[in-house]
Amino acid sequence: MKIECRGREICFRSIQNEDRKMVQELHEEWFPVRYDDSFYDTLVDTHNKKYCLRTQKQASDADTGDLLSSKAEKFYVNATVAVSCSSRTMMDVEMQGSNDVYDIESGQLAKNNSEHQTIVGCIITAFLRCTHKECTDLYPLIIHDPFKYPEMLYIMTLGTARPFRRCGLGKEMVQQCIKLGETNKRCGAVYLNVITHNQAAIKFYENLGFLRITTIKDYYNIDDVDYDCYVYAKAVNGNHMPPNGWIFQRLSDLLYSTFRGIAHSFSSLLASVRASEYERAAPASVE
Repeated sequence: MKIECRGREICFRSIQNEDRKMVQELHEEWFPVRYDDSFYDTLVDTHNKKYCLRTQKQASDADTGDLLSSKAEKFYVNATVAVSCSSRTMMDVEMQGSNDVYDIESGQLAKNNSEHQTIVGCIITAFLRCTHKECTDLYPLIIHDPFKYPEMLYIMTLGTARPFRRCGLGKEMVQQCIKLGETNKRCGAVYLNVITHNQAAIKFYENLGFLRITTIKDYYNIDDVDYDCYVYAKAVNGNHMPPNGWIFQRLSDLLYSTFRGIAHSFSSLLASVRASEYERAAPASVE
């Protein structure tokens, strides 16, 4: 399949071994979270695409050896890359007001080179069973019949190169992901996590019909700071997300946010009152 983006034809294909370096560099550019080398090795390993999933906070606190230990719960991962159908690695795009030719792989201005295709987007997914630790608490909120739909498709990462954003490339990759979920009749939903302050991503997924299901506290750990994430999901294959589950969670999140806002306002008011009382009680200065 091909689409047009920024005047170029974009093709979609499975990740290949020679893509590893570029995919890792792009992930490190796109995301504040750092994935261990085994993550990228697994993506391009044609014989063993099993990887162990942990929350980002757990992963940041664990050794790589533990992540890949035989006791760890693993699953198969799938990676699709979007590439410029041109054989060049450069793209003639306006970079900061200039018309320079920019090489995404090296991140530098470059001359024509026809050795590689340029990766301009990537989406990594995995089918997770309801028994997986990642899904245990989410299943009752997303799947109404776990016997009919024992799996969900998890979007692990999604990113597009900066010059190819806002042209429908990310939307096309997510739609292909939804189609992948629909080909597996055991799959009841496509879901993902997004950090709570990423408003652009939140709007993007909501425009594609994803619903906010719940909030996971301290899911991400970035530079030793914990961040919450939202879980978004979209039902497929006739699954109907239990309304009581996710509506209750949204109400709980709303009440929690309201309570925190009131508590903060009350604390600020109390501090202001105490400051005023201290000023009135302070003795007048003697000149």
